[in-house]
Amino acid sequence: MCRRTAILLILAPLFPPTLVPGQDPFEDPMEPQAIARMGELAQALERCAADTGFFVPLEALNDTTNPAADPPGDYLNDQGGVHAIDPGRGSFLEGRQDLSGAWGGPYVTYGPGEVQPPEGPYEAGSPLDPWGEPYYLFSPLGLVRGDSGTLTADIFGDGFERFTIVSLGPGSVPGGGNDLVYQLGAAPAGPSLAGMQGPDVVREGALHQVTAGAEVQLRGYGLGPAQTDAALLFGPSELFDIGLWRDTRIELTLPTDVEGREDLFVERGPERSNALDVEISIPQNAALDWAVYP
Repeated sequence: MCRRTAILLILAPLFPPTLVPGQDPFEDPMEPQAIARMGELAQALERCAADTGFFVPLEALNDTTNPAADPPGDYLNDQGGVHAIDPGRGSFLEGRQDLSGAWGGPYVTYGPGEVQPPEGPYEAGSPLDPWGEPYYLFSPLGLVRGDSGTLTADIFGDGFERFTIVSLGPGSVPGGGNDLVYQLGAAPAGPSLAGMQGPDVVREGALHQVTAGAEVQLRGYGLGPAQTDAALLFGPSELFDIGLWRDTRIELTLPTDVEGREDLFVERGPERSNALDVEISIPQNAALDWAVYP
């Protein structure tokens, strides 16, 4: 994947982008406009974090605390609060948060035609780049989805070590050589989990539902290059059948004799990751087998 333009946020007047050597600075006359807008969004995120302690999805940066906001989606607590991201973990807090007491926004203004309409493929109200595509916000754990409060592996997965705003550029194709990348903040300080994936995993909001004995993958950050001083726990029970442990990924087979709903988290030395809400159930046919063959 070729990311042609990278910019680092400095909390001072904006500096020109740092370009990859050998590339033309601007192949499209609208690229400077996109870069400037990305800088505004990055600074808005930093101001939001300074006020509230959290980053929020880009579509929430123009929100107001006025319940009469038009459209209603621009009211901060339109759906009971906003999905908030812990900058030190890179992950969402569980559920929507009421940040109105510390909210100093709107932190940025979106004009007519500058945001994703409700019928678009991304979150309604997300700011659009000059080519009509959303600006995407990435945590080190993946793509930030403000509508669901989840981090997904879409587009670039967990390929960034810092919070990053991306425009796909004039081609609007991921990795097509025209991607514009603007980074801010710092890498998460401790182990973090983004979510559980696998053919048997069903996700409803923050809840991951899966059957016992399933093979699953956990995406994360700062999990450690190996399991040397780390443990994966499901409530009070440590999970042992781990096939792969990397800094951003754990692959394992869930026990066949464990069920229930517990927090799933990583402990690495004295540090503990955020928890995933996981419910493991015994497959129905297995339960019937137990009943027939005690």
